[in-house]
Amino acid sequence: MKLTFIQRLFTHLTFFTLLFSGIIWLIFEFKNPEEFRDIMVYSLRLHGAASFGFLIVFGMVLATHVSFNWQVKKNRRISGIILTSFFTILIVSGYLLYYLGDEEIRAFTSYLHWIIGIFCGAVFMTHFLIKSKKRRPKTTAKKIHINSIHV
Repeated sequence: MKLTFIQRLFTHLTFFTLLFSGIIWLIFEFKNPEEFRDIMVYSLRLHGAASFGFLIVFGMVLATHVSFNWQVKKNRRISGIILTSFFTILIVSGYLLYYLGDEEIRAFTSYLHWIIGIFCGAVFMTHFLIKSKKRRPKTTAKKIHINSIHV
């Protein structure tokens, strides 16, 4: 089952907001965290807010797109299982990053979270570009017939 336009729009908005806010935080984390503290704080706030939207999207996609295609055995189950598994790991690791107190486990969880996040970003963008290419109507040269009026 294909997602509706609104579902796709909400999915893309939340996912790309998550991806780009995470990348912004990551870039400044490795530059100089103290100098760019404000940017990092706001990017994490945006990332957290977008994650709530993504939880809604993830549930919607599981309930409609994934379950329907699983039942009719449409598309590839392996890619769906992989993406669903990675998104689940991102959700759990995001939760742990917010609530973990142990700094060693938190550091490991942080690396796991951004590595899988970047990987999922690349896979999702590839999926998005392939699907949008298939949706675009092919332009073919159409012959235009002009009826001439004879007087």
